[in-house]
Amino acid sequence: MRRHHKNTRIRRVFLLTLLVTLLLSSGVYAKKAKYYKPAQAASWIRKQAGKSVYYWNPKSSAQCTELVYCYYRHLDVNAPDTDAWQYSEAKPPSGWKKIRYYAGFAAQPGDVAVWTGGRYGHVSLIVSANSSSFLSLDQNMNGRHFAAFYRHSYAQEGELSFWGVIRPGFKKGKKDSHAVSSGRKIRSCVYYYRGSKKNLIISDAAVRLRKGKVRCTFTVWYKNKQLRKKNYTVRYSRSRTKVTCYITGKGKYRKCRGKITLPLN
Repeated sequence: MRRHHKNTRIRRVFLLTLLVTLLLSSGVYAKKAKYYKPAQAASWIRKQAGKSVYYWNPKSSAQCTELVYCYYRHLDVNAPDTDAWQYSEAKPPSGWKKIRYYAGFAAQPGDVAVWTGGRYGHVSLIVSANSSSFLSLDQNMNGRHFAAFYRHSYAQEGELSFWGVIRPGFKKGKKDSHAVSSGRKIRSCVYYYRGSKKNLIISDAAVRLRKGKVRCTFTVWYKNKQLRKKNYTVRYSRSRTKVTCYITGKGKYRKCRGKITLPLN
């Protein structure tokens, strides 16, 4: 009897090990990851120029923190839901670093620049830099509620004092990067082109890629009014790396157009 029970336990352990191995190899627990380099992060930043990037509410003015929030989401990490100056105090995501400015400091592409001072402070995304200045993409700078490039020094700018940067956890080597899991919600942000004749605003846009099938979700607005699905039609265009949603109004909204492109990361 004892030998029988022992053999039964061995079989159970063997079967459990085999089941876990099969699950991991099938991708149920192991997710394929895409790796980002600093240059790739800077490329994403450059593509947002000229857009008003929202996260919370498309009815409001596009804020600097919303641009940075969507950058965090692009890198698949959570961003602090705070005013800009509080980025200097908030705990960074795992693997990221907060670097306080010091004499001789030079920022890097992909860094998040942080200013304190004023009522809210300011944050922006750096695309190039040296020890004397840096070029960054700023939203809600000088009253402009869209993303535009500005050249900054590390010195005081009016009420704003340059605090330092938050640096994403890019790793050196063949897999330079922050890993992003496929099959997860990629991001939920609005990208609305400034000056576009397309007068529909698309918010809360997200894309999921599961087993080769793409599913897009979003909310459509016209003049601060949310439209129902019966008020518009959607046409999709997909490539290997992205999916574009073309929205056309119906009825009294028939002359309205809008579109949004989301990466299949």
